[in-house]
Amino acid sequence: MVKYIINLTVFFLLLITNSFLLGQVYVVSLHDTPNPDNMTAVSDLAPDNFNDMMDFLKRQNYNVVPLLDIVHWIDGSGTLPPKAIGLATDDNYIGNYQNAYPILVSHQFYTTFFVHTYYVGKVTSKDHADWNELQEMENSGYIDIESHTWKHLNLTTMSLSDLINELTTSKSDIESNLTGKTCKLIAYPMGQYNSTVITECINAGYEAGFTTIAQPNYGSESLFEIRRVFCDNNSTLKSFKSLIGFSGSDPNGLIIIDNVDSEFTTTGSWSTDNAVFQKYGTNYRFTSTSTTPTALAKFTPNIPQAGSYKIYAWWTVESQRLTSVEYQIQHAGGTSTVYANQKINGGRWNLLGEYTLSAGTSNYISVSNVGATGNTVVADAVKFEPATTDVSNWELY
Repeated sequence: MVKYIINLTVFFLLLITNSFLLGQVYVVSLHDTPNPDNMTAVSDLAPDNFNDMMDFLKRQNYNVVPLLDIVHWIDGSGTLPPKAIGLATDDNYIGNYQNAYPILVSHQFYTTFFVHTYYVGKVTSKDHADWNELQEMENSGYIDIESHTWKHLNLTTMSLSDLINELTTSKSDIESNLTGKTCKLIAYPMGQYNSTVITECINAGYEAGFTTIAQPNYGSESLFEIRRVFCDNNSTLKSFKSLIGFSGSDPNGLIIIDNVDSEFTTTGSWSTDNAVFQKYGTNYRFTSTSTTPTALAKFTPNIPQAGSYKIYAWWTVESQRLTSVEYQIQHAGGTSTVYANQKINGGRWNLLGEYTLSAGTSNYISVSNVGATGNTVVADAVKFEPATTDVSNWELY
């Protein structure tokens, strides 16, 4: 009898736990995906990095749903499919129109672009999309243009009249400039809100508000306190998986080794820096050149299945970078040497070639510091992409 009660208790605990986990819905947001040569802020995310994240969602059969579907799930008027997730951007930077938008459409992912309407079409520290570009994205059927207020100010410190103006002007701008549009959602600038802000959002006609509280949603949230997690310049594919609570396997996916990973080793003298926004992840390693090799960085993947792989390298660009950095690629057929110009094409994946790799850890990529003195060499990240991946067979939602 005691054993029966214990087993029954365990059963219900597992049932509750599984329901809890199934009820987690993340909303992932970012600020800008500029061209890599124009990366200037810690909130910038490189387009190639963003594309790897979207590929992962597609490969793992996530259902990327409109944010309004998540709103209706919370208010009880709708349901969500398994593995539902939401996507959003803030601030209407032109990089999202130029780079994130085509990536999202190519994956057929629904996304909300939160726009502060006073800056539409204007250049501040960054350029912003104009109304024609916003209309184009809205017309795609995948991008939903919603409010990030009028001037992107702290809503909690404003007078009531200014608060009302900030909320209503943005909503009116969107509805008057986009054909057939009803603005229903708002994202609070800098995540600042209080009960007065929520009340005035309701009075202005918004249906839901989005915060910067970095947690998943469970369906019990207030409609005006929906949570979001953010990707930025420090994000990697590995950290993105953790950000959305993914702990499973990705056997057919990319293998990316960053310079902070255990699969990365060095000999000789290497320094660490994070000053250049083109970096992959939190930092990168660099060393001075020498006429004879005195420093070596090595990336050693654990290849799950033998086959053909496209191999890429990521680096940052500065004026003293070497134009002929030596990469040694150990593969199933032997060793190949490739030279890359690290004065150009920073902040993106650069193809080193396609090679047959053996299963296990016998393959590696090494970066040498050999070269004319007075230069520097970077070791940041490498990517191994199965060359046989056929995205045309991926299920579309």
